[in-house]
Amino acid sequence: RLLPRSSSVCASVRLPKRLPVILYSNVRSLSNKFDEVALRIRESKADVVFFVETWLQSDVPDEAMEVKEYRAIRRDRDRRGGGGIICYFKPSFVPTAISSQDVSSLGDCDTEFLPLVFRSLSLLIICCYHPFWNNQVEHDRAIDCICHIIDYVSSDSSFPPNFSIILLGDFNDLSKHFDVISNLTLLRPVVNFATRLDSVLDQIFTNVPFLYLPPVRLAPFGRSDHCTI
Repeated sequence: RLLPRSSSVCASVRLPKRLPVILYSNVRSLSNKFDEVALRIRESKADVVFFVETWLQSDVPDEAMEVKEYRAIRRDRDRRGGGGIICYFKPSFVPTAISSQDVSSLGDCDTEFLPLVFRSLSLLIICCYHPFWNNQVEHDRAIDCICHIIDYVSSDSSFPPNFSIILLGDFNDLSKHFDVISNLTLLRPVVNFATRLDSVLDQIFTNVPFLYLPPVRLAPFGRSDHCTI
């Protein structure tokens, strides 16, 4: 989990009323472990929850994936085999999703993105699933998309210029380029423990690390080989 610090940490920063507690995991199929997922979400008391590799398709109705006291936004993968992102959030943290109609490069990128703007918190959260492409072209496209999303929100005159950003997800082979992502976006990676075997494939970047406690490593969901953060 990503837990907020006390609001007294930095008096010079204009803080939202309450930062969200965030839970994230690569679940490697949501449907076959949904009972465990629903129970652990409620026990975690997280405000915002992201899962990648949901493996959901359009034939799975939203009603089958409902978690009590939470709403959901899902972005299923168009093709069979892996992928898919879902976000569960408490009704007090209602976001607006950014799509390829807003950022055209999202439609040209094989990396999956679910960017959400939480206007009441002046917060942008970008969740991504980067498939295992040992391909520099796909790596560059993914990084470009991240920058384009941030630029899109930055250009919105109705959004505060000093908004907070959290970028999280499964980066797979893109993990070799964490330093490039950090340098281009000015976001700091904060996960310093292995998330799958001995590798840091799941990462969280943010421009407000001082507002959160260090991420906590939790048990995976079901037989997923990725830990929960």
